[in-house]
Amino acid sequence: SWLHRGWCSLFRDQELGFCDGVRAIAMLWVCSLHGVQNFAGVYTHLATRFDEFRHFWMTAPPMAGAWGVDVFFVLSGFLLGGALHREMLKTGRVAIGRFFVRRVFRIYPALLVTAWVFTPLQEFTAGWTIGCPNKKWWMNLWVFNNFVSWSEPGNVCVSHAWSVSVELQMYMVTPLLVGSAWAVARLAGGERRPWLTPIRCVVAACAISLTTCFAWRLQYMASYDPTYRVEFHLQTPYRFGTYFSGVAAGALVT
Repeated sequence: SWLHRGWCSLFRDQELGFCDGVRAIAMLWVCSLHGVQNFAGVYTHLATRFDEFRHFWMTAPPMAGAWGVDVFFVLSGFLLGGALHREMLKTGRVAIGRFFVRRVFRIYPALLVTAWVFTPLQEFTAGWTIGCPNKKWWMNLWVFNNFVSWSEPGNVCVSHAWSVSVELQMYMVTPLLVGSAWAVARLAGGERRPWLTPIRCVVAACAISLTTCFAWRLQYMASYDPTYRVEFHLQTPYRFGTYFSGVAAGALVT
């Protein structure tokens, strides 16, 4: 059954072993950024020189730790894009229900344990109440939390899980993108246009998505300084490009 397969997916070994190593490096990169930020925040005389850390050779790599999140997105897109493309090659369709059940089992058990462990730990160390669960019931699903202000009281439970919200939104779109690309290849390709293959349609759709994301990022940067604007770093329109570049890579190596 779907539920049994979803449960078993929690304990399945990674098919591509190098992905775990890449994931670990990305995690350490992100943690190094937050480490420098916390260090500068604790030592207030350094906080005023925070921007200078970006140009000092020892702190420049950690200060670029936000790229570690993009590595996560590329890796996630690579794995899911490859899996969906392989499923289309084998069966000719995508089992949407099974896909979403497996995603739920892969995301929510670890996320809920994190909320259960992290919240009292942070409240103890920080000395202030975080408030879990969130007051808005839908925010406890962590699907659209990256569009909500962190300063909103009562809705900051596991606020650092904003990247999970981006991932969940991409999970909703990816089967539609892959399925639509295959549909275009079947309807418009064939003997009339043998060059219009499913893989090329998938890559083209991902390239359009990547270009659109970069265009939005450039437009935003032309209007604002993104350094201190939370929405630029958290919201999906400025983040989905790297994910779909991973989807294209996963489809190409399938």
